Amino acid sequence: MDSELKKQLEWINANLNTIAENQARLYCELLEIEKKLSGRERKE
Repeated sequence: MDSELKKQLEWINANLNTIAENQARLYCELLEIEKKLSGRERKE
């Protein structure tokens, strides 16, 4: 495989991994927000 192509594929893979990690973090944060909001609704 061409070394430049390999570097580009490694870069794309690293970016996709970062995107997946960020998406997982955002999902967890949204779950926490949802829990807080549902707790507020019960108190009202």
